[in-house]
Amino acid sequence: MPAASMPIVGSSPPSSAEVTEESSAELPYSEPLTPPSIATGIQTLLVTGGEASRSNFIGGNLQFSAGFDDNAFASSSSRKVSDVSYLFSPGIMFAQTRTRWSWDLAYNPGFTINQHFSQANQSSHNLSSDLTFRVSPHVTFRLLDNFQKTSQLFSGVSSGPTGSDTAPLQAPNESFVTPLSQFTGNVTTADLGYRFSRSNIVGVGGTYYLRNYDEVAGSPTGSTNLVDTRSILGNAYWGHQLSNKQWLGAAYNFQKITFQIGGDTLIYRVIVFYAVPLWSGSNLSLWAGPEYSSNDAIPSLIPQGATSGSRWSPAGGVAFDWQVKHTGFRAEYSHRTSDGGGLTTAVEQQEIDVGLRHQLSARWTASADVRFGNNDPLQQLAGSVGSTKIISGLVGINRQIRNNLSFSAQYGRDHQAYGDASSQAPTNRNRVVVSLSYSFIRPLGR
Repeated sequence: MPAASMPIVGSSPPSSAEVTEESSAELPYSEPLTPPSIATGIQTLLVTGGEASRSNFIGGNLQFSAGFDDNAFASSSSRKVSDVSYLFSPGIMFAQTRTRWSWDLAYNPGFTINQHFSQANQSSHNLSSDLTFRVSPHVTFRLLDNFQKTSQLFSGVSSGPTGSDTAPLQAPNESFVTPLSQFTGNVTTADLGYRFSRSNIVGVGGTYYLRNYDEVAGSPTGSTNLVDTRSILGNAYWGHQLSNKQWLGAAYNFQKITFQIGGDTLIYRVIVFYAVPLWSGSNLSLWAGPEYSSNDAIPSLIPQGATSGSRWSPAGGVAFDWQVKHTGFRAEYSHRTSDGGGLTTAVEQQEIDVGLRHQLSARWTASADVRFGNNDPLQQLAGSVGSTKIISGLVGINRQIRNNLSFSAQYGRDHQAYGDASSQAPTNRNRVVVSLSYSFIRPLGR
């Protein structure tokens, strides 16, 4: 991460006396403070300690993936329809670090072919960008963007050098089993932090995301029954780092969620957070606070006699991270109001996510992820499926065949149950994805 200021281009170089005076004044907090992700909205991806990020390079990759889905339409009936899909995706990667800024960029266009539903063949795009800029020794700006246009089966298969993602509190709701369809999603998170003393920082930022679901080609209904969603979230926080690297602070969130069918939800949230390193390579974070949500749904969708969707509720969560040379582990729990993940209304969401990544040897790496989600609609609207529960598991293995050639395989199992009065049968799905990837990297600049 950049650590020192850089002379403005075209200005006269400072004298040695000025450098000495400036250094003595700025040195105590020339290094940026990094408060917990619950404050900034940005967290690192799960990696092992041996997977150090690289900088100052340009590279490319060619990737071929094949995937099998035994329930392509995410049907809850016994008549499931399976499909095999293929993805060919070239890509370009770029990462550069300078005195005051760093920038990681990856772009993977591609094309998906479906064996049984050729009308659903589609182009795909995966773009990720992570920019950090030191405005001054005390002010740091961060901009993160992740864009995907692909099928849900191959979501997240293409990846680049960016090692960050949007934190769970600010991220969209992804705890639903969705059918084979073209999915478009974009998440942009910005953070501006000002370190006003050696151990204190204040900041503002925001997150904007969109989720679009196209029709399902070949489906009996032709529709995903999922609603497009937009969300904008504003964030302000204060954080204090204690002498033993513990963090204590508070944050205020305002979020507006808009649904394609009409209506929106406003969320106001105040939280306090605390983070402590338990031992070397580990960190425990806790956050909690009150939350107020207000729904403005289309009147025609509100059943007669239905109660208002406006209410006060508690919000909170806990996260534990542990990273050593060969192992990365993360366990998170959160309780909050979120978008419906494709439903017609916002939901009270509880989610548990446990991830593990372990380097078995110099060329073998294994990973596993288990997610539990419980979604209760704030307001029961006409046509809504009601509350849902999902248990999803994903295991994978990666083999570095040569320095530039790697092979990976993943198996996933999803189970989604519905708690509404219609007693709809659960949705179950199995999926397998295998990938072969060739990549090359060349040093960039100095």
